[in-house]
Amino acid sequence: MRVTNLSTFYMIQKQIQAGSKRLMDAQEKVATQQRINRMSDNPIDAGKLLSVRDAIGQTEQFQRNVQNALDLTKGYDSSLQGAIDTISRAKELMLAQASNLSTSPQTREAARVEMVSLLQQMVTAANTTSLGGRYIYAGFADNDPTFRGAYTTTTADPANTGGATATGEAVVDPVQFTGDAYRIEFTGAATFDVYDVTRGAYVSQGNAYTSGQEIRFDGISITLTDGATGPAAGDRFNVASAEAGQYAGDDGEVKLELAQGKRLTTNLTGDAVFQGVGVQDGVDVFSLLNRAIDALRDNNGTEMQSLLDGFDKALNQMSNFRAVVGTRQNQFQTIDSRLADVKTALQTTQSDLRDVDIADAMSDLSQQELAYEASLGAASRVIMPTLLDYLK
Repeated sequence: MRVTNLSTFYMIQKQIQAGSKRLMDAQEKVATQQRINRMSDNPIDAGKLLSVRDAIGQTEQFQRNVQNALDLTKGYDSSLQGAIDTISRAKELMLAQASNLSTSPQTREAARVEMVSLLQQMVTAANTTSLGGRYIYAGFADNDPTFRGAYTTTTADPANTGGATATGEAVVDPVQFTGDAYRIEFTGAATFDVYDVTRGAYVSQGNAYTSGQEIRFDGISITLTDGATGPAAGDRFNVASAEAGQYAGDDGEVKLELAQGKRLTTNLTGDAVFQGVGVQDGVDVFSLLNRAIDALRDNNGTEMQSLLDGFDKALNQMSNFRAVVGTRQNQFQTIDSRLADVKTALQTTQSDLRDVDIADAMSDLSQQELAYEASLGAASRVIMPTLLDYLK
């Protein structure tokens, strides 16, 4: 059977193109050091490789979750240790003032000033934030401080006939702050008294009023400003004070998925830790410290003595929560170690499916180069020019 020159040309062209493709594939494998560069290279192994990649990505997400959980435990451990130190110092002060016969109003006042500082330290510990700026004891409401410091609010009595309004209020001196309720009573358009409702006594009387000027008493600053008219005789402004330690968070339980189908609680809520909510024999630490401050201010030795048991319970409460944090930290570290092993195994499987043996790949490349060169050489000898080529 006669084979035409055109058929021969097409057959040789096809063989050269096939050799060129094999050479390009060999070059790509050497360049990428991967034997699967597209699904068509090996559909079965490519499918397996995609599954392994997904598993690695999921494992890495679990590792990030575990790292976040471990970072939280560090924040909890540090803040709880600070809280324990604060309570221990407060107990020392209370024990010394309650049982030492040499104490006096002066020593108790000095102790009260330090106790106020300890209360502020406790608020700081309870408002600890994570690396992302979230308040770690606030549950789901972690954008705002977990516990409020001392604050005050001023409202005009509904029976007022004058035009003055409250335009500013603040606690400016925590040491002098009492947490009492007060009443500003206008005895005339330009004079007022300040009455301590809680204690049933006047703080000051016959004060001169100037619109927009601060009114300061017991660590509180109140600003009243005239409206269309000034205050009238008989007008009253009620001042409510709140001691430090008002909980602004919620009881949200934050859980992270640290393994497939395994979600673990990672947070502690401030109402439980610092207020004893849901805790057997729970203690509200802020209430305890505020009571201690009041007892020292009032020189009340009996109240001081009665608070000592509360400090012991508070220390036990904080220590128990710190033990919970330690247990979680160990658990998270174990999970983190196991995830690292899982990731290593998956990466090994990925390498087995994807990576080439570079020595074999180089050898194959050399073979394909020789084969391609041989094909070109053979083609040049088979397709020889004829007389007809010169007669065209």
